[in-house]
Amino acid sequence: MRNLSLRLQLLLAFGVIASIALVVAGIGYLATHRVSGYVNHIGEHTMPAMEGLLESRFELESVRVAQRTLLSPNLKPDDRARQFTNAQEALERYRKEFAVYSAEAKSGPHAGEIAQLERQVADWQEANDKFFATVHALERMDVTNPVALEAQQEGFRGDHHQAIARAATHIFGAQAYTGGTDATACRYGKWLSSYRTANPAISGLMEKSRGPHARFHAAIAAIQAKLSAGETAEAQKIYTENLVPAADETIGMFGALLAETAKARDIYDQLDHITMTEVREKQKIVQASYSALVAASRTEADRAVDTAQADARSSGRGVAIATLAGVVLALVLGFGLAFSLSNRIGAVSATLDAGADQTAAAATQIAGASSSLAEGASRQAAALEETSATLAEISSMTKRAADHAREAKSIARDARGAAETS
Repeated sequence: MRNLSLRLQLLLAFGVIASIALVVAGIGYLATHRVSGYVNHIGEHTMPAMEGLLESRFELESVRVAQRTLLSPNLKPDDRARQFTNAQEALERYRKEFAVYSAEAKSGPHAGEIAQLERQVADWQEANDKFFATVHALERMDVTNPVALEAQQEGFRGDHHQAIARAATHIFGAQAYTGGTDATACRYGKWLSSYRTANPAISGLMEKSRGPHARFHAAIAAIQAKLSAGETAEAQKIYTENLVPAADETIGMFGALLAETAKARDIYDQLDHITMTEVREKQKIVQASYSALVAASRTEADRAVDTAQADARSSGRGVAIATLAGVVLALVLGFGLAFSLSNRIGAVSATLDAGADQTAAAATQIAGASSSLAEGASRQAAALEETSATLAEISSMTKRAADHAREAKSIARDARGAAETS
């Protein structure tokens, strides 16, 4: 580098620094491009797929919640209809969200698991359809809580059996007693006046039971009246001719009501079996597959993020190393250039110093010569002054001689003139 000219050295130094800056900028651009690619992939593919997977699982959970709510025996008709609507809407949203996930992930490493999940969901949906069909069948029976209704009807039958036994006991003991005479005051009478159903068989039996039920309680009232009057034989007769037939007919109606309720109970038990076995087991399988896919998707997303972060760190290190190398090289070039410039400037300074010394010596010689010339000139000037004085004196003497000559000539002329005259 010492053999290069200063211009080439400066151009080389700036060229190297510009190259380093270009390398650093290139590394930074490539790093930014790669990180941008990772971010775009995560934002445009990984996250929508993950969101679709989670949302579809949430919608299936909404279907499960609607199913559990529909199992409630005390659910009002409006609430029941709303749960059916919620389940159908949740299924539609599930299909939409799962389609988003499937479109993004089906070509990836989880294609087999996705196909398996689709089959499992189809099996579960088949069980769901069976569940909803059974719920509709139970609704058509209009007995949404057959267990409670059975318990009530068993209680009604027990109440009337107790009334018969009580009447027989008091007749046998010839003891007067009270209570049980009002057909609308017993539990069945109150239920008969308040219970409403769209089930034609049950409503028909209820209406058909009103007459026998009323005769049953009327016979109780007549028996009590005869016992109070001490007419035990008449009470016995009413018991045999009126109470027993009315009781047989009324309790027979209870049996018929229980038979119709048992039909609803069978549907309810079937619904419970479908819910607890088919739906629940298939739902567990779907949930397990969903959990596995969610875990795998999260792992894949975490891996993508880790890769992006690692690439960013690697690029950062590359930029830092390139920058540090550039700084070091720039310093080396700077020091080298400074040292070269210093040497060149020193050489020029030494040359200038030598030239200055030579110039000073020459100036001293010139000054000496000038002094000698000045002294010679002084001496010549003094000689010239003496010569000038001599010349002036000669000139003065010549002038005086000329004057004397003129005077002599004039005297001679005058003398010649006088001679001629004389």
